[in-house]
Amino acid sequence: MLDAEQRRVLRGMSFAALAAATVLGFGIAFASPLMPPLPRIEDRIAFTLRCDLFVMAWLAAAVAAVARGRFFSAADIGGSGFSEAGPRIAVSSAVLQNTLEQALFAVVTHLVLASLLRGGEMIVVPESIRMSGVPANGKVSATGLVCFRPWIS
Repeated sequence: MLDAEQRRVLRGMSFAALAAATVLGFGIAFASPLMPPLPRIEDRIAFTLRCDLFVMAWLAAAVAAVARGRFFSAADIGGSGFSEAGPRIAVSSAVLQNTLEQALFAVVTHLVLASLLRGGEMIVVPESIRMSGVPANGKVSATGLVCFRPWIS
């Protein structure tokens, strides 16, 4: 039987899966016509890598948080190889590890999708990135500007 914390996590995961399916469904239904054709796999991979710049930016921010924490901590400035991490660095390091795991999974998944999807279906790549924490600003998100820039005239 699941305890209260496990049930809470399960509810959160279920809500996240439903929200993801809804957003991706709307993206495919309404934004697909806005996608450039991307007929060649080289075009789809280039598009995907441009979109994944945001994933790498999140990872860089997590690395910077650990580096900043170490810089301002006399006990931690030497790095994790020389001493036990202090409490603040331990939390930042855990966030960095989690971010690294998610970034690797996201980039590889996006590249696999680039090899499988065609045309308007490719909208799932920028939509999945935008959904994961890069907010839309008005009608055009920063993700859209970077992903679509080469095709905007």
